[in-house]
Amino acid sequence: MDIRNLLIILHIIGTAIGVGAATVSDYLFFTFTQDGKMKKEEFTTLKKISNLVWAGLLIILLSGFGFVMLYMAGYKGVQSIYSLDKMWAKLTI
Repeated sequence: MDIRNLLIILHIIGTAIGVGAATVSDYLFFTFTQDGKMKKEEFTTLKKISNLVWAGLLIILLSGFGFVMLYMAGYKGVQSIYSLDKMWAKLTI
């Protein structure tokens, strides 16, 4: 397995963790606030799940940075897919 495939896998894992945790936290937030109040334990649970969202974002950022480093190093597998314009668009997004 080359480094490009590893970065792709990390990017997908980070996305899955982030989106999954965000979905669960939204569901739990609306479930916890049905009565108009949120208990301390419920808030702690939401805070822990938000850490998973941040972890997913960190994984996405690190793997994205890895793609940029491969592009700048002239790695053929990345440069053949991305033009310079596409790379700047990806960085902006």
